[in-house]
Amino acid sequence: MMLQSLGESRRRDVFDAMDAIEGQYGIELRRAARSPEEADRNRALLFARLQGDPIIKRWAEVLHAHNPTHIPGIGSPRNTEPWMALAEQRTWAAAIAGQILPIRFISNNQRDQPETVSRMALAAVMLFSQTYLWSKAIFDTVKACPMPRHIVDRDILPFPFTYHSTEVSYGLQSMPGAPTQARLPDDPSTDWTVIGDCPNQGGCNISMNVSGYAADPREGALIVQSGLKYGTTFPDDFPEYSRAPLNVILSMLAFLKSPYVVIDHRPLPRQWRRHGGVAAGDAETTVAVVELRRAAREAVEAYNSESRAYQHRWWVSGHYRRQWQPSRQTHEVIWIAPYLKGPTDAPMLDKVYAVRR
Repeated sequence: MMLQSLGESRRRDVFDAMDAIEGQYGIELRRAARSPEEADRNRALLFARLQGDPIIKRWAEVLHAHNPTHIPGIGSPRNTEPWMALAEQRTWAAAIAGQILPIRFISNNQRDQPETVSRMALAAVMLFSQTYLWSKAIFDTVKACPMPRHIVDRDILPFPFTYHSTEVSYGLQSMPGAPTQARLPDDPSTDWTVIGDCPNQGGCNISMNVSGYAADPREGALIVQSGLKYGTTFPDDFPEYSRAPLNVILSMLAFLKSPYVVIDHRPLPRQWRRHGGVAAGDAETTVAVVELRRAAREAVEAYNSESRAYQHRWWVSGHYRRQWQPSRQTHEVIWIAPYLKGPTDAPMLDKVYAVRR
């Protein structure tokens, strides 16, 4: 079964959620992109349903209040509240499903398929995805630590489909040496990343938007898509140009499995639900907010703010570590919070850094 490796206790909940989403939108999203004809028909149905979504309308009002010329779903929104991540997700699903936004897809998947199929497939995955909101502070912590060499396992996925929204757009590498079709514009950045499990391809697909693709947002959007095969070794099995962006993706997924991280599932604002401000199907919708446990947060703050140097005791920075899992006979990569090393009664050790070319 598609979700077998994700845990038996979770499988039914995931399928129930998919059934509920398909019922809410009146479309068999899991079959909606099997042919160009089906994709065209279902894209129109999906766009018509999403046009009246009250969450999207609230999102558009917020964006317009901050920037009257801003087109919803494009650019670098500041998602400070969980519901904003969900609104961004649905706004993009509507923009991708509809014909209101020109989209250029660039992909390393070597899949030649009509644009209408690509649009419908991505829009469906976005609606099925569990939504995650990453604050700037947490995301900076994630990116600061390089990933160790390890085998990419299917169990890195917390859910079959995930949508990751960042509070602030983050920069992407220019990927020097990449094939022409995979090169990005100068100084690219992204607002969101979608990761979807593809058992028939033996891996997962990754999609992200590229902000600043066009000087005028009305000119369209750029979406970069790539594949990540299970069983491959990072970074050995990947071309050099793809390692930096993949390092961020793998770091995000490993961070979610760390014992130092807590995932807070927050529902839509109570007043919206109480006064009918959202659709009936959204009553149980939650956004997963990524946070550090208190002890880990204090350790990070202490490490980042340390200015005095002592003797014989020192801070070890946050890092990723491979942890052997006997039941699966493989290594799992998890994030380790900063901690003090050395005798508890000893003074801190001086830290000296050599800055070299």
